[in-house]
Amino acid sequence: MKKIKLGDLLTIKHGYAFKSEHYLNDGNFALVTLANISESNNFQFDKEKLTYYGASFPQDVILKEGDLILPMTEQVIGLLGNSAFIPAVDGFSFVLNQRVGKVIPSSNVDKYYLHYLLATKEVKTQLEYRASGTKQRNISPENIYDVTVLVPDLPSQKKIGSVLYSLEQKINLNKKINATLESMAKTLYDYWFVQFDFPDENGKPYKTSGGKMIYSPKLGRDIPVGWEIKHVADLTVVKTGKEDANFATVNGKFAYFTCGKDIVRCDVPAFEGHAVLLAGNGDFNVKHYTGKFNAYQRTYVLIPDDEKYYALLYIAIKNVINQLIKNSVGSIVKFITIGDVNSITLLAPKNDSLLKMLNILIYKIEQLQSENCRLAELRDWLLPMLMNGQIKF
Repeated sequence: MKKIKLGDLLTIKHGYAFKSEHYLNDGNFALVTLANISESNNFQFDKEKLTYYGASFPQDVILKEGDLILPMTEQVIGLLGNSAFIPAVDGFSFVLNQRVGKVIPSSNVDKYYLHYLLATKEVKTQLEYRASGTKQRNISPENIYDVTVLVPDLPSQKKIGSVLYSLEQKINLNKKINATLESMAKTLYDYWFVQFDFPDENGKPYKTSGGKMIYSPKLGRDIPVGWEIKHVADLTVVKTGKEDANFATVNGKFAYFTCGKDIVRCDVPAFEGHAVLLAGNGDFNVKHYTGKFNAYQRTYVLIPDDEKYYALLYIAIKNVINQLIKNSVGSIVKFITIGDVNSITLLAPKNDSLLKMLNILIYKIEQLQSENCRLAELRDWLLPMLMNGQIKF
């Protein structure tokens, strides 16, 4: 292991000060901002919410797949040192915005090793010490260059980087599979529970093939014979979480659901089962989870009395969430009422096999999510030991 400065391993290119009056909802160039770099140090580039740009800018701030980026500013302690690789995208390119730097590795460092080196406790502590500001912390390239690190030879770097990045790739692959499974579940729901073209006894689409329908005055449309109209209140007792934001813990054993999109952790569970979680305010997200967990105030917890309705409950609520948001009340903070949730209408099929198929998809998603948690734990356990030489190749 050799002690050197980060300035011997990398250089940093600053982003460009794009003007907000030229921001767009779509376009050919998407801005890379602090929002794209995770605060939870999961090494991922977040491309869920993008802002595009519609005016001229220097061409040297256009990024390509695999470029490594690093925050130069943090509003939440712990962001400095979190780096991410630019992902592959179709139809547009990413451009480097101000407050984010592009990391250019030197010839004597492996870029994947560098990615994880920046996230070590030793480096992040030094970055925090060198940052300036109170509400918003900033760090200059020169202060980053001055950070002292211990690094092995280049072949060892490549092995360490390869091991950690292979775990990251598996996590990413599982996320892609889950996105596909989620899309499949939504498509099946649309075909089977909205269009009623579920497979009949001959494997043909029911409604298209002339399956018997009956008019429902309550819904104002035809539904398959034998299907039942149900409401959420018929399937479960809707409960709410009781805890506040301070209930979350860093290394808690149990999942803790708030109104945010991320699942955090806590030490004490209050619920157990196959649960649908609906954020009663904020971004009104809908999640599903099996196991022991706890929930924040304003988070609705729906555990169906009969497990067979689990996936149907989840997908049906997601299908009407936009309407629930439109009907939300509150002058300052909008929220969904428990009455709104209880009155959501669902159609229960005569054939339970349709429900089972939806459940299979949701359970597979949860299996891969659980695997990702274990992979992330393995990565985080290996990271410090590989970096300080406790584990050697």
